[in-house]
Amino acid sequence: MGINDISLDDINQYYPGRSNILSHLSILLAVAPPPFMHIFDPHTPRTTCRLIASLLDLLSSSDDPELKPLRYACVDAREVISARQFYDRAINAFAGHRPTRTNGYENWASGTWSDSFDSFMAGLREIGKIFAEKIKSDDDTMDITETSDQDSGQATGCNLVLVVENANYLSGPLKELLVPLTRLSEMVTNSTAIFISDVRWDDIRETARACPDPYLIKVPALSREDALLYLSSHFPPPLVIKQGAVKAPGLPPLTATHDDLIPLRLHFLSAVYDICSSHSRDPAEIAYVVQATWPAFVTPILTDWNTIRISRIPENDMEVDVDDSGAGESQGPEELLSQWRRTASSSEYPLPTEGTRLRLIRYFSPGILAAFHELIPRRTSARAWAKSHIPPSSFRASQWSSYPQTNADSERSEVLNSDVITYGSSHTRMLILACYLASYNPSKSDMRIFGRDASGIPKRKNRGYAKGKGKAATAKIPQRLLGPSAFGLERMLAILEALTLEYVDFPGLDEAYKREDTAGLETSRARTLSEVAYNLNNELPTPLLI
Repeated sequence: MGINDISLDDINQYYPGRSNILSHLSILLAVAPPPFMHIFDPHTPRTTCRLIASLLDLLSSSDDPELKPLRYACVDAREVISARQFYDRAINAFAGHRPTRTNGYENWASGTWSDSFDSFMAGLREIGKIFAEKIKSDDDTMDITETSDQDSGQATGCNLVLVVENANYLSGPLKELLVPLTRLSEMVTNSTAIFISDVRWDDIRETARACPDPYLIKVPALSREDALLYLSSHFPPPLVIKQGAVKAPGLPPLTATHDDLIPLRLHFLSAVYDICSSHSRDPAEIAYVVQATWPAFVTPILTDWNTIRISRIPENDMEVDVDDSGAGESQGPEELLSQWRRTASSSEYPLPTEGTRLRLIRYFSPGILAAFHELIPRRTSARAWAKSHIPPSSFRASQWSSYPQTNADSERSEVLNSDVITYGSSHTRMLILACYLASYNPSKSDMRIFGRDASGIPKRKNRGYAKGKGKAATAKIPQRLLGPSAFGLERMLAILEALTLEYVDFPGLDEAYKREDTAGLETSRARTLSEVAYNLNNELPTPLLI
């Protein structure tokens, strides 16, 4: 078959350790794609999806006449909140259409194929027919009589491959798509559905027993050697962080992007992988930790290099040696001084010894683990972590006495405390307070607390006197002792709007109706975010819980 003519070396080098699954999938998709596949990758589902997308792009761009034309679409179910949005994304990807400003952000064919699942199937058939006829018309070497005999077969000869990433999110409003997508090949000729997920297929089909049995593929975890090779080939671009080190006059500052630091990367990657691999086997997540901690790790080394560089540069032109050969006659002292600076800037710097490197790794290991626990949940960004954890300028790698004495646990607690102190805006705090009040206060107290008349004066009911209770009556336990309880979304939004109107300042909005419109806008934003969170996490019984 023509698969031998397709080179997969670039993909093999870009995704080390995936040669077996790559060769297996390339033969399947090029020769006889199964009607339904499920790829279970508990460690690196995003990387596997990118690998399959690269393979499908290679097969779709192949000019081998023995291969059928292929069109593919990759849709992330985690980013989709409705079936119509799923249809639009898939149709646009199959057709190679991208909604932009120039086309008015319109979908392909004005979105006529996303009204229902039947129209979606009709759109897939139309796309397969269009691209099959387009490739057939471009083939000028085929005999006319032979072409006319094969019109009916070639019109439906375009393979359509639909890749669904995070297929375990096909639930809630997307639950109705699970069974039809698994049976896509029964409704559209030459079509294949590929599900990629970090959840086993038996757990996904728990509520959809009508799904057929898929072609199962389990992706193993990368070995340590393959993971380090992946990290080395995908080393994130180092962050350039402004440091407080002593600057060399007339020379650019030394940063974490210096070329002489490249041999040190492998040792640093090995240390970071050994620290983080027990918590995550995803090289992409470990690479994010590397990007955040690399500037702090090389700062003591750059401080030593900066000291060496300053010692090599003369302070003034009187220290520039002019030889007797007459080389200095054509150049003045300023030109010679600039030449000295260029030489010092481009010279090679010594790497730290093995003992120094081990001391640095031992010193930064607690900080790397603390960075992992903060970065993986995305409590902070890599740049913010790198900026807040630059060592002092007195820290030098070659001097053990200059190593600061820090504690990783106290450092992590300081970061958490600072996050709590500076957490959120006024609207975010009002949202948290509204959730608390809706969870602990009974609903009958809302009118008494937040009720207002037409003039804005609070409505306060007279509590009066408590009615006498019989001897057999039992005391009711207060809600604050029972703990938080579930609450309705509409009630929480009403409390949020009342709190926003009364306690949030609106600069420049003096009229009451403008303040009410702004408060309503914030409430609508909270409603939209709650609905999105509920759709993505449909296992919760209510949209918002405390």
